[in-house]
Amino acid sequence: MPETTSPPLGLLPGDFDALRAPVRGAGARVVERRRQELRTQVLAWAHGVAARLDQLGVPVEARAVERALPRRALALGAVLFRGPPARGTRFAHARHARLLLELHPERVTAALEIPPAAEDDVAHLRARLGDPVATVELLDAIARLPDELDIGVAAGPRTACAACGRDTIERGLDLAARTRSAWTVAWEVPRELAAAHADALGEQLADVLVALALVYRLVAWRPERADAGPLLVQRGAHVRVLGGPFEGKVGVVGDLDGRGAVRILLGLLSARVPLDTLAPVGEPRARPSLKSSHRRLTPRRGAK
Repeated sequence: MPETTSPPLGLLPGDFDALRAPVRGAGARVVERRRQELRTQVLAWAHGVAARLDQLGVPVEARAVERALPRRALALGAVLFRGPPARGTRFAHARHARLLLELHPERVTAALEIPPAAEDDVAHLRARLGDPVATVELLDAIARLPDELDIGVAAGPRTACAACGRDTIERGLDLAARTRSAWTVAWEVPRELAAAHADALGEQLADVLVALALVYRLVAWRPERADAGPLLVQRGAHVRVLGGPFEGKVGVVGDLDGRGAVRILLGLLSARVPLDTLAPVGEPRARPSLKSSHRRLTPRRGAK
């Protein structure tokens, strides 16, 4: 199956100012025009992510979202969620667990989010936590997320995904219920870092949402299992990912955890990936001509 990629997100350094600036005065038309361009870009990018998820057996619907901030600022983005059998209302996504990309004047966020109104998904997650086998599967999926992600209540206490346990999730769900807040697994990129890596950021954000989709599937849908044989690799080796959210990506092996997975470096991200989804690739070819069609001539055995 050919690899599907998302369209470039196309963020510019000035876009954060366009979200922060009040839409009034002489520059109102310029700001509003750029905001509309961002709405179009983000939704096109989200449809590209949805196509990748469909290849992984996670069909979702993409919708544009935005929310007003103080002083006429704006946060806008897109959500990916499993829609109802028939298309619901404009805000149907607020009743479902969802994958979210949000552009904020101060940051960019990619997240798995369970809103307060997503009662069915909260009940499904709590039921999973009551099953020891299902809990292990969920925690393993969370542990395989990139190191930069954390888990908890939006605008509340956060815990690194690598340190997440059953109690972490249960406490987060309890706090979300008391405060009517969203429970999230998220990567937040400050605007300065986002602007410095604008060219690669769109692809990396898409990779994060695809990785989160595997947790999302466990939270919102019936779990699926797959088994495969292991492959031995060494630290520093270059490997290609053959399955999962980072399929087709080439990275460098970092740490081996001794439990059937390794930590690999993928640009700005590092992720725990099962050994059985990796294949070795050659080192970067500094001198490709040495491996060209030129053949070394060797004397035949017995020749003088």
